[in-house]
Amino acid sequence: MQPNYDEAEEVAALVDGLQERHIIVLRILADPARANDELGRPIGQPSGHGITSIEQLLKKLLPEWDDDQIDRTWADLLGRKIHRTQGTKTMMTDGGVRQLENRLTPFGSKIVSYITLPK
Repeated sequence: MQPNYDEAEEVAALVDGLQERHIIVLRILADPARANDELGRPIGQPSGHGITSIEQLLKKLLPEWDDDQIDRTWADLLGRKIHRTQGTKTMMTDGGVRQLENRLTPFGSKIVSYITLPK
């Protein structure tokens, strides 16, 4: 199978333009449960009857980040077609850290693979 050099060039250029804050959120989206475990499980168990938002979940995982940093990073990744969720403030049933699963686009998964592959 012939490698897709155009796609590889696109991915490399995109990754080159990412900042540390983007990489941190990508790492969370790639494996939310692992990120939660590594940070001492700040999200805890889902209540099942409460409500939450992406912003509230990310604030628990990234307590040192302010609302603006979370919103800008999320919007940047959305604009680059790395994930598929419009905003961070939309309320949803509290499913715990699982609410962050399956947010990456197929292109976003390629970006994560590129970043995490051993050099």
